[in-house]
Amino acid sequence: MMERIAQASPRFKARIASVFCLLAFLTGGVAVPSFGLLVSGDAAATASNGLSFTVTPPAPSITSMSPSSGAVGTAVTITGANFGATQGTSTVMFGGVKATPTSWSGTSIVAPVPAGTVTGSVVVTVGGRASNGLSFTVTPPAPSITSMSPSSGAVGTAVTITGANFGATQGTSTVMFGGVKATPTSWSGTSIVAPVPAGAVTGSVVVTVGGRASNGLSFTVITGQTTINWNSVQQRIDGFGVAAAFATGPLTTSLADFFFRTDTGIGLSIVRSQVIPDTATCTTYFGAGDCVASSGATILNGELQIIQQAQARGVATFIASSWSPPASMKSNGSWGSGGNFIGDTSNYSSFGTLLASYASLLKTKGVPLYAISPQNEPEVSQTYPSARWTAQQFHDFIPYLYSALGTAGVSSTQILFPENDCWSTSYDSFAATAMNDSSVAPDVGIMAQHGYCGPATPVAITTYGKHLWQTEVSSQTGSYDGSMTEALGWAAIIHKYLAVAKVNAFVWWWLSDMPLQGGGTDNSALTDVNGNIPSRAYVTGQWSKFVRPGWFRIDVTDTSGMSITAFKDSTSGRFAVVVVNTGSSKSNTFALNGFNATSVTPWITDATQSLAQQADVIVSGGAFSYTIPADSVVTFAGQAQ
Repeated sequence: MMERIAQASPRFKARIASVFCLLAFLTGGVAVPSFGLLVSGDAAATASNGLSFTVTPPAPSITSMSPSSGAVGTAVTITGANFGATQGTSTVMFGGVKATPTSWSGTSIVAPVPAGTVTGSVVVTVGGRASNGLSFTVTPPAPSITSMSPSSGAVGTAVTITGANFGATQGTSTVMFGGVKATPTSWSGTSIVAPVPAGAVTGSVVVTVGGRASNGLSFTVITGQTTINWNSVQQRIDGFGVAAAFATGPLTTSLADFFFRTDTGIGLSIVRSQVIPDTATCTTYFGAGDCVASSGATILNGELQIIQQAQARGVATFIASSWSPPASMKSNGSWGSGGNFIGDTSNYSSFGTLLASYASLLKTKGVPLYAISPQNEPEVSQTYPSARWTAQQFHDFIPYLYSALGTAGVSSTQILFPENDCWSTSYDSFAATAMNDSSVAPDVGIMAQHGYCGPATPVAITTYGKHLWQTEVSSQTGSYDGSMTEALGWAAIIHKYLAVAKVNAFVWWWLSDMPLQGGGTDNSALTDVNGNIPSRAYVTGQWSKFVRPGWFRIDVTDTSGMSITAFKDSTSGRFAVVVVNTGSSKSNTFALNGFNATSVTPWITDATQSLAQQADVIVSGGAFSYTIPADSVVTFAGQAQ
């Protein structure tokens, strides 16, 4: 072939030489072969020497980055060309700081922003050739909160917020309490002190730096304060109770435990029974098997059994009321229905002896009678046992009864009266005549009224220097309602009887409902006919379980808007604070004035809990804080130090 090329024309030879030169250029180090290449058309020309030539790859180029800003550690995807299939010795630089890519291909690199990076260009270098640079903005790390102290407080409370990345100074950074901006008093990279701002509500505290928000930590804004004043003493508490009148059988063990035990029950401490004039009358109206045999006044077997059940569970206060004098002492000649009491010397003497015999009967049964009432609701004449009395009759009768109790050896039994139906409305018309007579008033031990007619508003009344008891109240309308909504109404009433009327005792009408004619049950008792326990019973227990006979109510100073009563036992140092909240949940601080404690134990009744014990709350600096649930009654029980 070489011979044929050698014999070719000069023009052809020149073209062949050009081809070989091009090949040499593209591959490098390829010498033009010595096949007689003519440089000047000379057929005798020879091949030149060969020089090496290296072909370099094109430079890398960046077309985009995502994201184009971020904090240290942010994964950035760099898209472009000519990066090479693998990283090898290639590099990615963020503002001059070398990154450590996590993935690499010819067109895409993923690299976290390296520590120490500042805002600047991102450059990829491959085979010593640098790409174009695209700008990357390094943002500071997001602030973070690790703790707050305290985690609750009222408006103005200085809160120390500890964390990281807050910045050396505040600048445009903010602190928000539940969405309300605070005004910090000190600021550093790791600590901020900010008072709780006005208008703040319970919620998250968030620090925002450079437009980036921290995590949120919960802060409870205390909206009210209650001061418990140990040395501001009000009335003595004689107890909380219920009537067993008309009961023809005992309670079940579980109900007896519920009503009268303080450890597992609501701890009622007073039981009220009914005086029946004699066994014959009792048998006529209730049946022979239902009555306790007696030569004088008597009691139903069921009532006595309930009294004994209560006594076995620690109850020591038993009272009794006469619903009607004997038939022979009434204008209508009937014990079992209304009419008027015939007040004369003979009846006063006989009836006094009769009532004293009831106290004696209970004494023989091992039951000391604390107090006795001559007449239940003296303004009422109804189809059930009842009788009307006048104020003058009470005035005239009380000395006879007082004398009869002494004669019978039961002088410790006090006289309780007038037990009028509606709180305060007819009270003075019955009480004043006797109590304004200095020869009669000393014979009376307890002033008592019922809480009907509404129930009646428990306003303050004249007590004539005696203890004041509310001895009967219940709902008088509607069918059974065991709801918390209904119970909250009663909680507000109990609070007012204690704090406004300043009663020494609060007594419910009935333990358990009896069936109504035609079926069903009403709403007048602390259980329905099936033994179901309504929320009002548990609400009662928020006081009765903790506030025991002999305790005293003490004053509170309050800004919370809730209904709060407080009590103490001067001997043991135990105390209880009862909070009735009929609205939304409220955070409150309780300050202990004149005493201290290490902790208190909350007990709650609400729509989902029934006198349920909660975790202890620590008392610090003579105060404790707690969020009172919506529509609830909460009792804090504690031991003074």
